[in-house]
Amino acid sequence: MTQKQAHPTFTHVRRHFAKHADVEFIVLDVSADALAEMSDAGWIAAFATKTSKLGRRVQGVQRFGQTTHSIIVRRANALAGRPLPGVLVMDGAPTSPQGKTPQAKDGFGRSMWGLAQVADARGVSLVELIMDPAALATASAMITPSELPNAS
Repeated sequence: MTQKQAHPTFTHVRRHFAKHADVEFIVLDVSADALAEMSDAGWIAAFATKTSKLGRRVQGVQRFGQTTHSIIVRRANALAGRPLPGVLVMDGAPTSPQGKTPQAKDGFGRSMWGLAQVADARGVSLVELIMDPAALATASAMITPSELPNAS
């Protein structure tokens, strides 16, 4: 791929959001190369197994032994202070949405992103939060659909 060519995953994500104006998130599997390019472009926002850094740029994704990675991509929104898409790498966290429609994937992405924000505020990883039933119940009660679109 030349310096001027974007990874095909970038085009896929942009087309998805253009086609589905009613969704803010997309859940998909990407190659290690795509993940590395997203990192280089500043799209990576957090990893599920590390203490979140949502809203902050994370650089330098190292190439793992895996060939594909499940991710949640949040739509860019310059008016909300997010000029680039955000990516939550679901390394070690659940990745199967309850349906295959764009809206079902959006709902799953919205929920996981909200939980990642709670984990970030608590200084723990998303996986740690999910593995603690009491913390997960409390965190789930803290995220409401009306709050999520305005979250960072």
